[in-house]
Amino acid sequence: MQSHIEKKPIVFILLSLALILFSLQMDTFLDMFHGTTFGSLAQFFSIVGDGITLAGICIFLFVLGIISKKEYVRISGMYGLMALLVSSFFLHLFKIAFERSRPNFSNTDILFFLENPSIFDFTGRFNSFPSGHTTVSFAIAYTLSKSFPRLSPIFYITATMVGLSRIYISSHYPSDVAGGAIIGILVSMFLFSGVKKQWKAGFFFSIAVFLSFFKLGGLLLFDTDEAAYSAATREMLETGNYITPTFNYEPFYDKPILFYWLQAVVFKLFGVGEFSARSVSALFGVGLLAITFFFVKRLYGQRAGILAGMCLLVNLEFFVYTHAAVLDMLLTFFITAALYSFYLGLQQNRPVLERLPQGDNPSHLVSQTPHGNYWYFLSWVFAAMAALTKGVIGILFPAMIIFLYLIAVKELREMRKLLTPKCVLIFLAIASPWYIAQISINGWEFFDAFVIKHHFKRYTGVITGQSGPLYYYVAVMLIGFFPWVAFLPNALYKGFKEKGIYLFGVVWFLAIFIFFSLAGTKEPSYILPLFPITAITTGLIINDLMEKKMTKIWLYISAGFLIIVSLIMAVMYFAVPAIISSFLQKELTVGVIFPPPLFFWGAGVSCLIVAMLGIAMIRKQHIFIVGGMAAATIVLLIFIRVYAAPFVNIYMQKTIYKYSTYAGKNLGTEGTLATYEINQPSIAFYSRKKFLKLEGEGGLKELALLGSSDKGALVITKKKYIDKLQERNSWMLIATDGKYAILANKLIPQNGF
Repeated sequence: MQSHIEKKPIVFILLSLALILFSLQMDTFLDMFHGTTFGSLAQFFSIVGDGITLAGICIFLFVLGIISKKEYVRISGMYGLMALLVSSFFLHLFKIAFERSRPNFSNTDILFFLENPSIFDFTGRFNSFPSGHTTVSFAIAYTLSKSFPRLSPIFYITATMVGLSRIYISSHYPSDVAGGAIIGILVSMFLFSGVKKQWKAGFFFSIAVFLSFFKLGGLLLFDTDEAAYSAATREMLETGNYITPTFNYEPFYDKPILFYWLQAVVFKLFGVGEFSARSVSALFGVGLLAITFFFVKRLYGQRAGILAGMCLLVNLEFFVYTHAAVLDMLLTFFITAALYSFYLGLQQNRPVLERLPQGDNPSHLVSQTPHGNYWYFLSWVFAAMAALTKGVIGILFPAMIIFLYLIAVKELREMRKLLTPKCVLIFLAIASPWYIAQISINGWEFFDAFVIKHHFKRYTGVITGQSGPLYYYVAVMLIGFFPWVAFLPNALYKGFKEKGIYLFGVVWFLAIFIFFSLAGTKEPSYILPLFPITAITTGLIINDLMEKKMTKIWLYISAGFLIIVSLIMAVMYFAVPAIISSFLQKELTVGVIFPPPLFFWGAGVSCLIVAMLGIAMIRKQHIFIVGGMAAATIVLLIFIRVYAAPFVNIYMQKTIYKYSTYAGKNLGTEGTLATYEINQPSIAFYSRKKFLKLEGEGGLKELALLGSSDKGALVITKKKYIDKLQERNSWMLIATDGKYAILANKLIPQNGF
């Protein structure tokens, strides 16, 4: 019976996935589902599925049960109302996050969202997913079927008709309806079945999906990495070359192939756009949270798993890279999965008391098995996927961390089990074919660009000006892992004093932190692979805090650290508007659009609340204090995304986007697009054209030839080069924003301005 129950969620997940994939394909045939013949019937079922109508039905059942003294009727009405309220909460949560345009507004330009930022769309034009009518209808159908099982076909048929009516009247896409049906059933399953015991985990994963996908497609792709990777994937689909990535239709050897393949799949499902480009990172971000939760739950129980997941989810670094069309989240997922698998494999060969930090006595322990080789096997599989994501780093980090940890615990003999022929062969079978193909096709050109430039030179030198001091990543941790960074010193200290997960954590943390601190090229994303283990160890420290196991000295240190960092950040946010208005010269801010005061005040108050909760934590160590810190940080992240990111995006990308789309609309297949002295890969993505990247005197000569051509040509450059181009090449200025300019060699219709 237990096995049968455990299989039900798996079957439901598989069926839901199949339904979503099928409905996504049906989205492209939306016009086929519209009509007027059954308009009245569609309107009727749409009214039936309205929340007010369903609430009235539930209240009627509740009152009828009281009058007729039939308890099951009264309970069905009460549970129906509960399902209606809870499902309404979650569907609005996802509507806010996904911000999908309704079918009638599907052509809305992304600039509308940038220039009109809001947390929730009260107009109803951009909250298509999921279908609210369908969600609550299926939630009620599931609930009432529990009380009236013989009538369940009628309930589900009615809910289905409600969903179809929403498609028929052009209010929703088929995938909106499919998603709504799944969410409605899931909510009721959690409320009224044995799964409700896992409501905390369910709520955590709902928040994880909400934050990871929060307004994912509402920003233009940033130059350079987001735009370059996404343009390469778009070209992959266009050319059909799935072996050698190209950018601007030339070989692009920056990174291996896996990210492009996954992004291509999403482009096929959702179309080419900002949401699709970033979905791989969001999906694997949720996946990373899932494996972290289950890893910690397996070792320490559910509460520790949720706390570790919370520390990983609720911070700026994780939020940024779930919202970025770059491969760092994918890499982090596979490196983390490889190291989790290794650790579980190692634990299976140890006595129970050696598995956990000193003093821990959890009820959830890893089951005893004589060999951990299947975990080691999985570790190699994930390492191979990491190598297909970012090259040598994918195998270097797992190998280095595992080797150093085995030395630290004096178990180097485990290397023999890790290096079995079966494990090595599976790694080579997964990772090597693409590299062999590249060497065979592109030879030394690939080796020089991929291995020498993007591995050795990037580490030993500075690529594209991305450098920083030795303490660069200290600042990244303070800002990127706020507020949980306050508990990190205690976690690192325990790593030096105890064996088990804390020692594993300190080896993992220091290996990556020191490695990249010594590198010539530095970016905040480079240390993302240390965040999962940092979240685990800080989450366990917070778990100790809840269980009154933290010593007084570390309580004061952690609280003091938290208060100081929070107050500094609050003062910075509060001071920015005054600095802008009083101290910055007007000529320095020309063309710069700053976020509204609401952002600075909201962010400052959020940090201030965290500081106040830090003070309260000294007196009382309660889970609600930690929850309050998480809630305040979530508000901070939402304010950053809604009220700060759009203004940064407008300043950096809006003009390039407008010029690129203008070129794509007006040049046609015969026209030529060029750039002069700028590096903006988003031009390739938004123009959908190959462009000439010109620089220096040689570039001016080529522009002279283009200027005299009888075919249309456009050049995008910086404003300071306008005079040079017009004097020497007779280019005509079409538009400029004070930073960039677009010029034409002959009169081109100004379609798009």
